[in-house]
Amino acid sequence: MFKTSYFADQRLEIVILGPMRGEKNDSSIQIRDALIEILQERKSRDYLEKHAVLDKNIAITFPEEWKGSSIERDVFSKLDTADLVVFNITPREGETNPSPNVFYELGLVHSLGLPYLILVQDEIEIPFYLRGIRCYVVKAFEKEKLIKTLHQPIENFLSDNSP
Repeated sequence: MFKTSYFADQRLEIVILGPMRGEKNDSSIQIRDALIEILQERKSRDYLEKHAVLDKNIAITFPEEWKGSSIERDVFSKLDTADLVVFNITPREGETNPSPNVFYELGLVHSLGLPYLILVQDEIEIPFYLRGIRCYVVKAFEKEKLIKTLHQPIENFLSDNSP
């Protein structure tokens, strides 16, 4: 049911969650830019047009952009309308463990049955609880590398061919 929710309301909302790094969250910006480029490709446009999802009804956001008074309330509100959530479980620079809040949000999304993708930077050990889940490894959070990594999963999501 959740996997194709964007068909029903003719909108697509993708939420990016990862370690908060302030307003200049480079990894979230790079992920968003990669997703925008993938969604502008002809094949993606065809899937979206087939279900009458117009450009004005596509939103790709992350917490640093939200201006609410409560991060928790903002996250829960966005998850309530999200069609897909992209998680970055890469630890903050100088830390060895992923952000606890990201794991909390991942658990919530998983329990709600929302579609999600997990990204992690190469050479970061994937935590035990995620080893049985497909995690997409990227060398670096650079737009071109992210496009290459996310292209097929996004196409699967849009075409409803997700495994």
